[in-house]
Amino acid sequence: MGKKALLFFLFTLFFFPEIASASFGVETDLSSINFGIMKPNEIKGDVPHQGVTVRCTTDQGNAWFLRIRADSPFQNANNPSSVIPNENFLWYGLNTTGSGALVTGERDFSTERIVYQAPQGEGAEGVDIKLRFKLNIPRNAQSGDYITTVILTFIE
Repeated sequence: MGKKALLFFLFTLFFFPEIASASFGVETDLSSINFGIMKPNEIKGDVPHQGVTVRCTTDQGNAWFLRIRADSPFQNANNPSSVIPNENFLWYGLNTTGSGALVTGERDFSTERIVYQAPQGEGAEGVDIKLRFKLNIPRNAQSGDYITTVILTFIE
């Protein structure tokens, strides 16, 4: 029997303002991604094909970075004790409109990681960062719908 995996995005912002009228933000062009029906031991990558665009903006001119983590492993919606480990869930940067450092190699969700580091002065017009995801269903995973939340954190 197949398994479906779905992820959602949640955003957190950390900003240490020097001026009370600071403007900054993070948004994505998709609020969720569906990996569809998968079989045990199946790997599905390059999801979504067009990538998820994360747009970061700030008017402060400071260096900043974007971090990513999974709130929890993928959990079976009907049996939360059945999980797909974070080591089986991967992300990578596809491209960016910015001039900073983008992580392009595959990284798993076993820990929070930096996605992008922006230099000073970048972000007033917005920086787009495209991400893709990959999932490996364990051989012994229980059938069902699996859900997790990806958290993107902007720190300036």
